[in-house]
Amino acid sequence: MTSTWTKLVNLVIRPPRSQYDPRESLPGPRFRIGGVYYAREDLDLEGADGLRLACSHYRPEIPHRDPTSLPPCVVYLHGNSGSRCDAVDVARLLLPSGVTVFAFDFSGSGLSEGEHVALGAREVRDVAAVVAHLRSTGRVGLVGLWGQSMGAVTALLYANRDPSVAGIVLDSPFSSLNQLMLELVDGFVAGSAVPVPLFAKKAALGWMRSSVKSRAGFDVDDLDVIDTVDSSFCPALFAHGVEDDFIRPAHSEALFEKYAGDKEYLAFDGDHNSPRPAAFFDKALVFFMRALHPESGGSATTINAGAGAVRELLAGGGARGGGRRGARGDEGEGEGGGTRTETETRTERTGTGEERTAGTGTGTGFPSRSEGRSNASGRSNASGGPGGVVRVRDVLASPSPGEARPGEAEARPAASSAASGGRRERLDVLAAMGFASEAANAAALDACGDDLDAAVARLLDAADGDDDDARGETGGGSQSQSQGGMMDAMADASDADLARAIRLSLADRSGDARRGRG
Repeated sequence: MTSTWTKLVNLVIRPPRSQYDPRESLPGPRFRIGGVYYAREDLDLEGADGLRLACSHYRPEIPHRDPTSLPPCVVYLHGNSGSRCDAVDVARLLLPSGVTVFAFDFSGSGLSEGEHVALGAREVRDVAAVVAHLRSTGRVGLVGLWGQSMGAVTALLYANRDPSVAGIVLDSPFSSLNQLMLELVDGFVAGSAVPVPLFAKKAALGWMRSSVKSRAGFDVDDLDVIDTVDSSFCPALFAHGVEDDFIRPAHSEALFEKYAGDKEYLAFDGDHNSPRPAAFFDKALVFFMRALHPESGGSATTINAGAGAVRELLAGGGARGGGRRGARGDEGEGEGGGTRTETETRTERTGTGEERTAGTGTGTGFPSRSEGRSNASGRSNASGGPGGVVRVRDVLASPSPGEARPGEAEARPAASSAASGGRRERLDVLAAMGFASEAANAAALDACGDDLDAAVARLLDAADGDDDDARGETGGGSQSQSQGGMMDAMADASDADLARAIRLSLADRSGDARRGRG
């Protein structure tokens, strides 16, 4: 039986893949915004490890002809379940302001080649290939990056290597994959009836790290992004939803505090995948106008042009389920609507002393992206998440808001109790970690001389081996079909749903174990 821990690893490196038809889900190839015609040029590039990248470049239909004043370009970097479809709103925002937009599917995502995502470790080389291509064409000037979640991490890593990047917008990055995975393990066991010792959590984390490296070919330790930002200097706008319980706002806050370059921070009302408010897009527009048009400091004319596009979008589609207007320029109609938001901003500029601003504002939710996209199982997506795609987010599971987490101070006494206590305590801990078979748990403890740490590692390895065997089978009985149905259901669930289901499953298993002893 496939272990829940293996599923968690798969949701990191092989989340549901965005499937879409470019003819239905992308604007163009010829489209209009505010009476001006633009074109979408589709192309393939060779990215990391020689994998083909599916790309689109949005630009004015009439090419720019002044070689002394080339238009800037923003490269959009999607999250780990996303695709270039997620750049539609960004293109509609920036094109009227004289900024071209380049969007592509990372290797392992969307219509590009590759089997796994690497959360930035490999994706940074995809960005290098894209930027090299843009500069080789002689059709763009300054280059900026706009990333969401995994894409934001990738933007940070690339900008650290290429100081010529003019500016980066960072929507909900994580500061350390190691820390994030420890939070995921902690959240996974948070709802169990029996406290799980800290060393048992770390054993599970160690196994997950090993599994990620063997399957996806990258080391979790290579994604401690926090260790790179004190040597990054291009202007950066950090943004994070205050209700994000998947990648917590503390990640962006830690990156912001340590970041060496000019920086701004926007806290907005929303979670990891809620529609972004108008205040976020307005802030990003002003940021890029200043970063990409340094000679004018972001003129009122160009900023107002982009703000007009925002207003047009808000008038043409709601925050959830808007019409085709969001995908195909001026075509179609949408319904108005949205959500009220509150934002807080902070600004720090190096060289001129620290400047901080704070305030609140209100706005409506930004419209959803285009229709016609489906998840890995081929179903149409009706969720309101970014891109209209059902996402198993850039993290795995986390407690519901307000739910208690066992901390290290609580875990140490439990660890001591489990380590020094009897067989029953050890079996309860293993059941709380999702190992349902008491007979298998007892056998693992017997084989390891009642060493709980070693038993956890043994059970994880056994579950991983069973999963490899299951993947190699061509046929399947009712159990295989049941597992397939479970994975289909997981593909259509939100992370909050998955987290709650996992915790309920753990509670049920603990209850079954206790009833079995009675």
